[in-house]
Amino acid sequence: MKSEEGLRAYVDYLVAVPTYAFAAQDPSSLADLGDAESCHLCVLAGDVGAFYAQEIHLYEERPTVRIMSLENPSENRFVVEAEIHSPPSRRFDPRSGELRGEEPAHTSGVRFEVEWVEGRWELTYHRAS
Repeated sequence: MKSEEGLRAYVDYLVAVPTYAFAAQDPSSLADLGDAESCHLCVLAGDVGAFYAQEIHLYEERPTVRIMSLENPSENRFVVEAEIHSPPSRRFDPRSGELRGEEPAHTSGVRFEVEWVEGRWELTYHRAS
């Protein structure tokens, strides 16, 4: 829904979907995040080789997001600064399933740029902040 509540739910979804895609080893869910030309996560959905070259992180719990600020530079475009808290995880090679290491819990900043396009939210850009 095109509202602040809908935007917040979409940002939460943006954090949840990659975790699911890597854990399930199914990149297809990434394709629906946004425009394939501007969303690098979406590109992984179409390039299975690149997807499987990534490490799989299996978390003890689901990563969570906290929105720090929302900007609305134009009618249908929003810039979201957020913090993502990632619980402890184990890193695996997606091809062999071999354990590569363990990661402690950490929090990182991220900037999402999203647009309301044809009745739905789409990710147009994101990067660590």
